[in-house]
Amino acid sequence: LKMHARLFYTMELLGRQDLNPEIWREINTKGNRLDTPTAIETFFVSRGVAPADFQKAFAGFAVDSKIMRAEDLNKRYKITGTPTVVVNGKYVTDLGMAGGEERLFEVINALVAREKS
Repeated sequence: LKMHARLFYTMELLGRQDLNPEIWREINTKGNRLDTPTAIETFFVSRGVAPADFQKAFAGFAVDSKIMRAEDLNKRYKITGTPTVVVNGKYVTDLGMAGGEERLFEVINALVAREKS
């Protein structure tokens, strides 16, 4: 999971959010887990990212900082699985707490409405 976090933050730092659906397909449909630095670099380079740009982002301080922040938030909110949603830093919910997928969105919407008022 940490490698996928690094993958996500690298994509974000490179400004290549357009690759998000392709990354999902690569992992979930094509079976390329994108779970090693080499596999991730190959993926980005094949989509037009210069190897030096990839390496700078992937191994850089900005990505490391985002991963450390995510780890801190996971500990603080006691996140044990996905999807977990935190609303305005106050409320934490997930599929189990909400009682299923459909109910999860109802709970999220109710919490957002509460915070807006």
